[in-house]
Parts: sequence; C-alpha cells; structure tokens
Amino acid sequence: MLKANLSIEDEFPKQPLQDSLAVVNDLISKGIKVGIVTSSTHALAAKDLAKWGFPVDDFFLIQGSDTVSAHKPDPAVFNKAIAILAADNIQKNEILYIGDALMDYFAARDAGIDFLGVTTGLVDNKAFNATGALSYQSLTHALSQNI
Repeated sequence: MLKANLSIEDEFPKQPLQDSLAVVNDLISKGIKVGIVTSSTHALAAKDLAKWGFPVDDFFLIQGSDTVSAHKPDPAVFNKAIAILAADNIQKNEILYIGDALMDYFAARDAGIDFLGVTTGLVDNKAFNATGALSYQSLTHALSQNI
C-alpha cells in the first residue's frame, strides 16, 4: 500500500492548511516548541513540510508512523515527544496536541496531554464536542480565541 501511495504522491500533492505556515512560524518565533506526530511516514512528512516552506530544522520532532511501533489512537505514540519535552522541563500539562481526527483526540487524552481539534478533516465540531474535545474551524481561529 505504501508503494502504491508513493507512486501517485506527485499527482495528488498534500496542501497545507490555510495560514498553517504563518501560525507555525509565529509559534516558533515566540519560543514555543513545535513538533509533528503524524500517521504519514517521516520522509513524506518532512518532504511535504519542506516543499511548503515550513522551518523543518526548527521542529523539535517530526515523528512519522514508520519510526515508532505505537500508532494513534494508542497514547504511547506520544512517548517520544513527551520525553523530549520533559528533558526541556516541559510537563504534560503544558503540551497541546492539535489534530483533525478523533483518533488524535483519544491518543492525546489517554496520554494525559491537552488536545485541540481542527475541523479541516473529516470530523466536524459536533463530533469533536460529542467526545468532549474542544475544536475550532482553523488554527488561526483557535489562536484568535486565546486558547
């Protein structure tokens, strides 16, 4: 399946979420650590991020599904990120994971870290709210609410 996905990668390029580059750059400029835990492979995620101009070298972590044995919704998917942040004296209650799927929410909740849903994927506000997850229509909108 991976080989098939890779063979059509250039025909169906991923697009970044609206304003995501500006949001990421703003967070990093404020000294906020930004990382990615994705269901994509590390190589594809890093390639896509670089292609769209994201400051890949400034991320504290880019973790693809091929680099860990745990996968969302398993909360262990966050073990590496939590350990890296803990080494910088950042505790679980200071971590916010942003995702667009219910499996993101369940993994973060069960790992003991905060979660914010963005309704840019297949999950809408109603579905996020039904699970108890806070959600917004975009990263920009969430940040404008001073979350």
